[in-house]
This record gives sequence, structure tokens and C-alpha cells, in this order.
Amino acid sequence: MLRIIIKILLNLVPLLLMLAGQFEKIAVYFSQLLKYEGDVNDLRIIFSVLGIILIYGYYPVRFEILKRRLKVRDEKLKEVASELRNIFCNILGDQLKRRDLKLFVRRFEKRKFYRKKFMEWFDRKKIYFDVKNIDFLNYEGKSDSFGFEVSPVPRGLIGVSYTIGKILVDDNLRERAEVFNLSNDYKSIAAIANVDFAIVKPFYEGKKISWFLTFDTEQDVEIPPESKKRIELTIGYYSDLFSKLLYNIK
Repeated sequence: MLRIIIKILLNLVPLLLMLAGQFEKIAVYFSQLLKYEGDVNDLRIIFSVLGIILIYGYYPVRFEILKRRLKVRDEKLKEVASELRNIFCNILGDQLKRRDLKLFVRRFEKRKFYRKKFMEWFDRKKIYFDVKNIDFLNYEGKSDSFGFEVSPVPRGLIGVSYTIGKILVDDNLRERAEVFNLSNDYKSIAAIANVDFAIVKPFYEGKKISWFLTFDTEQDVEIPPESKKRIELTIGYYSDLFSKLLYNIK
């Protein structure tokens, strides 16, 4: 608490210096406090110059230092997230009896109205979620740009997850394109057509779904019936860890 108070007081210093430079009474008060015997007007100029230097010099430098610190922190968090993906792939791969499992991690966010077709701008029922590729968590060549309609027609696993509001796992997506209302336009996208196994987890802001976290692979994967419960627990646990990490990475 004391550190916060000190920081607030230090941040007020440039403002006080500028005020002392502008108002004679404040300058007189400081001259008495500092036992300054020279011309008060000279002191006011000094205060003004110091205030300008602090505002236009110190704070930009401090801002750049903070930016650099945040960048270093983000890089460390990215390393942690990347290692977490490897651990998740190893553990889930063992449970799925697929030891070479490679999962692509993606984030889907609600499409802004101005990114929709013009005729859909004022249609609130027409909702899409677009992929936000997480480059540091994916393998080369996986930066596809695509999205899914989730309302009024739920398309893909994301559309179904949006409708029921729950986490979904599917290990046979290639065979169920029609079931998930995937038209030829969707099936022409390699990142959709080639995926066989996927996990979709919705995240809420209040009562509304604000984004999805997905894990997918083109590898042939089958969920062993005897391990289904354990796999669900593993997916739930690691997807929560990923969401907390990604939330803190800018």
C-alpha cells in the first residue's frame, strides 16, 4: 500500500512543477519551503522547464521501459504456453493411444459487424466466429483464415458448441461434414476439410459466449470408450490452463 502511495505522489511531481511555474503564489510557497532567496520569476521558469522535461522526457522513456518489460513477460508466457501444448499432446496422446499426436491450437472470436457482408450488417441473428491463429502455438503452414457461422445456422463443431453452450469433442469430423451443415465453401478450406479430431471449448463473458478455444489435428484419432471419462477430465483441465495463459498474453 505504501509503494502505491509513493508512486502516486511521484506521478504528481510534474503537475506540481507545472502549477508552480504558472501560479506565482505556489512558486512563492515553494521558494519559502526551499529557502530560495533569488527572483521568484526565475524559480517559476525553472519549475516550468523541469515540469516539461518530466512530462515529455521521463514519461515516454518510462513507457518504453514498461513496454519492453511486458514484451519480455509475454515471451516467457509464450514459452510456457508452447511447453504446455507439448505436455498436453503427450498426455492426451497416451490416453488416445496416439503417441505422435500434434494438436493445432486456435482461438475464435466473434466477427465485428463491419466484417460481415453489407446486407448482414443490421442482422443481429447472423453471427460468425473467426479464427485468430496463435502462431507461436502452431506448426508451420497453419495460418489459415476462416470462420464459422454459429447463428441462425450452426455450422461446424463450433456452431454446435455455440448452440448448446458446452465443450465438444469429435473424433470423426471428416465423415460428418453434412451433419455439421458444412457447405462446399467450408469443405474447400483445407484447415476444415482435413481435420479429423477436434476439441471446442466456449468461454463466457457474463451469460454470452465471447470466444472459443480449439484444438485440432489431421491425424486419425479414435477415443477409446474405456478412457472417455479420463480424456474429458484431461481436456477440461488443460483447456482451462491454456485460456488463462492466452488471456494474459498481449
